[in-house]
This record gives sequence, structure tokens and C-alpha cells, in this order.
Amino acid sequence: MKKAWLICAAILFSLLLTLPTINCAPSAAPEEKFVTALSLSDMTGPGAGLVFPVVESFGVGFQDINEKGGVDGVKIKHLVVDTRYDTARTVSAYKRYRTEHKVIFAFIPLTPGVKALASQMESDKIPSMT
Repeated sequence: MKKAWLICAAILFSLLLTLPTINCAPSAAPEEKFVTALSLSDMTGPGAGLVFPVVESFGVGFQDINEKGGVDGVKIKHLVVDTRYDTARTVSAYKRYRTEHKVIFAFIPLTPGVKALASQMESDKIPSMT
């Protein structure tokens, strides 16, 4: 009887020592939260001289926000697409990238492109700036 009690006590003691270390195993890294700012801009076409600095400024601003931890921990992914000042490319790029992870904003400096996409952006509830 004494031997059985000693074995049970040893098992209980070893369980008490190992249980606290079970939660110490490394867990998966937390998934980074982010939203997407879409820029459908003329980076190489006739308006590139005017548009390029604006797009770069957005990028620097978003980078600064992200380096400071984002907005309430949510970082901003800046997605730039060169549309070459072509309405068809702008519409195609919007349709392709509107489903990117949480697009919250679209910068489209091409007025005909914005007019062509106005109803689509309204139904997608994506605000834009021209």
C-alpha cells in the first residue's frame, strides 16, 4: 500500500512540475493587420511629371504611419499601378485590384477613368480622390 501511494505521489508531483511549462511553447506569430490604399496613377505616361511626386508623397506618408505602428495597430499597404494615362488600363486595374485586402481608398488622377468607374466605386463603397 505504501508503494502504491509513493508511485501516485511521484506521478502527481511530476504532473505539477510539467503543467506550467506546457503553455510556454512558442505560439504562432500574430497576423499583421493592414488595409490597402490603391493608387491607379500615370507613372510613365504624359502626366507622370505631375502625378509621380504625389504618389511618392503618399508612399512616404504611409511608410511614416506604418513605422509608428499604424492607425490603432492597422498598417497601410500602398499599392501603386501604372495606368500610363489610359482609361482602359485604369478601369482594368481597378477591377483587378478592388478585391485586394480591404481597399479603403483609391487615388485616380485621370478624370475620364474616375467618370468611367464612378458607379462601380460607389457600389463597392470605395472613396476616391482625383
